[in-house]
Amino acid sequence: SFFDRTHRFSLTYVYELPFFRDSQQAVVRSLLGGWQLAGLTTIQSGTPINVTIGPDRANTGSPNQRPDVVGTPSANCGAGNLVNCIDPSAYALPAQFTFGNAERNHLRGPRRVVTDLTLSKVFALGGPTELQFRVEAFNVFNTANFNNPGGVFGTANFGRITSAQPMRQIQLGARLSF
Repeated sequence: SFFDRTHRFSLTYVYELPFFRDSQQAVVRSLLGGWQLAGLTTIQSGTPINVTIGPDRANTGSPNQRPDVVGTPSANCGAGNLVNCIDPSAYALPAQFTFGNAERNHLRGPRRVVTDLTLSKVFALGGPTELQFRVEAFNVFNTANFNNPGGVFGTANFGRITSAQPMRQIQLGARLSF
């Protein structure tokens, strides 16, 4: 399957920050105490790369035909290697009117590591009324999570990573409960 992740580790956590929680000054305790830090860290292997060819070598009119494997196919994708992630010398166009022998999804793209954090606090406004304030950071460490390289053999982008997942994003939020 094109969305298969062979390995995936997810860790969620919540920690109430101990700072100013027991302060003798009511203003300091209510503004600076009682904050919570919550997060989600995900580490996962890359998705499959389906190496295909552009021309209709089998003369069937169907897209996504595959090349012949003539070497040892491998993918070395990720930071530091964005251009030649897939060795093109491992592939060749199949003979006219034949299908290639490359298996579907036989390579893996770059892994993904993401940590999302939330810092939040609930302020009591009297009675049942509360105001929750949140600061949320997605991909907080701004890790470069690259997408799969181009998989169409014989094109200019074959084996090149040309895009990535979103960079760090931060948002503020407030919720009034009454």
